[in-house]
Amino acid sequence: NIFFINKNKIYTPSLESGILPGIVREKILHIAKQKNIPLTEGFFSQDELMKADAVFLTNSLMGVMPVKSINGKKFKLDNEIFGNISSLYKRFLKI
Repeated sequence: NIFFINKNKIYTPSLESGILPGIVREKILHIAKQKNIPLTEGFFSQDELMKADAVFLTNSLMGVMPVKSINGKKFKLDNEIFGNISSLYKRFLKI
């Protein structure tokens, strides 16, 4: 699953867009809600994605992974929200 961060808010495609309701995706949604990090699920264009400050992917094998670039567009790897989400997810795994 894909998430992107723009102006301190997380965006991710909604289930209605055809993505899988992944386990890690659900945990990220839960973490964002618990920590009052604004998160919007919906339908987003490629233009919206390319305007993002940071992008990350999730899956059960790798967990939470930052995206370095898409089509030459570089994204921040040191984004504060991404760092918080990644850290909280890793902490969850150690429980």
